Amino acid sequence: QTSQSMEWIELGRKNSKSMEWIELGCKGLVVKRFAKVILLVVFVTALSTFPSTPVSAKEPTRGIALSPLRSEYTIAPGASKKTTVNVTNFSSEKTEVTLSVEEFNVTNQEYDYQFNASVDVKKWVIFGKTVLQLNPGQNATVPLTISIPKDAEPGGLYISIFATSKVNAVSSSISSQQRVASLYYVTIDGNVTQLGRLVSLSLPFIYDEQTKWSMVIENKGTTHFHSRYTASVQNMFDGSEVAKYTNSALILPDTNRKISE
Repeated sequence: QTSQSMEWIELGRKNSKSMEWIELGCKGLVVKRFAKVILLVVFVTALSTFPSTPVSAKEPTRGIALSPLRSEYTIAPGASKKTTVNVTNFSSEKTEVTLSVEEFNVTNQEYDYQFNASVDVKKWVIFGKTVLQLNPGQNATVPLTISIPKDAEPGGLYISIFATSKVNAVSSSISSQQRVASLYYVTIDGNVTQLGRLVSLSLPFIYDEQTKWSMVIENKGTTHFHSRYTASVQNMFDGSEVAKYTNSALILPDTNRKISE
C-alpha cells in the first residue's frame, strides 16, 4: 500500500489449457474536482483467450496496403497454420511488391516496435509467392503457411509479414521504398504461463475534465494476453459517476506496458 492509499494484487499463474480469467482491482484515493472529492476505481482483467478475428487496416489513398493488420493463432509444436494475406496497389502505376518475414518485439513501455530478420522465422513461414506485379487498383491474395517445429519451446512467437514496393525516385541518386506490415501474434501451444500485475497507477491530485492518468501493466509470463480495463471516476460523497474509460491492451511477455488516457 502506498502513501495515497493505492493498493494492488498480483494475477496468478495460469496454464494455457485453462479458460479461467482473473480480475485485478485497484483503487486510488482522494482527488478533487472543483471542491468535489472524486474516487478513481480501475478494474483490469487479464484474459488468456481473445477473439482471433483478424483486424483490418483502413484503406489508404495511395501506395500499397497489406491486410489483415493483426492476427492471432495458437499452434501446437509440429503443426501448421494455413492462412492468407491481401496486398492492394492503391497507386496509379504498376508496382512490384516483395513479401518477407521478420520477428518483432517492443523496446520500451510505450511499445515502440523493433524488428529482427531472424533466420529461424524465415524457415517457419512459407509464402505461395514472394514477388507480385500489381496493376493500379489490383488486389492479390497470397497464401502462406506458418509451420512450428516439433522441438519448439511453448510460448509467444511474434511475426511481421512485410510488403515492400519501390517508390518513384525524386532524383537519379535517391531511391526509396514503401514498407507495410501485418502482425501475427502466435502462441506455441504447451505449458505456457501468463503472469500479469498492475505495477503502478499515476493520477494527479487535482482532477478536472482535462486530467490525464496512466497505469503500467506487467507480463512476466511466456505468452501475451489482452488486458481489458475500466476506469470509473466517481464522486466520493454520493457515488455518482463523473467519467468512465473502457478499453483493452495487448501485453507481450516479459514487458511492461504504459497505458494512458
